[in-house]
Amino acid sequence: MLDHVWIEERPRTIVLEVTDNFGINRCMFASSFPVDKLYSGHATLFEAFSLINANFSTMERERLFSRNAEPLYSLT
Repeated sequence: MLDHVWIEERPRTIVLEVTDNFGINRCMFASSFPVDKLYSGHATLFEAFSLINANFSTMERERLFSRNAEPLYSLT
């Protein structure tokens, strides 16, 4: 929300530092929609986050994009 041009290069360091410090099992993809909509689209945010963790394993990416949210939001 503070960065009005949210492209992959800008949040890379933060995202990688957070996943490194907290671990994959305690992180997940999220946004501040509808507020973020003022500066970029959901597809832009999703693509940037996907590029940032492109070198993660398939299981790590599944955890970040869905599995970690399932119990938190009672989706299972």
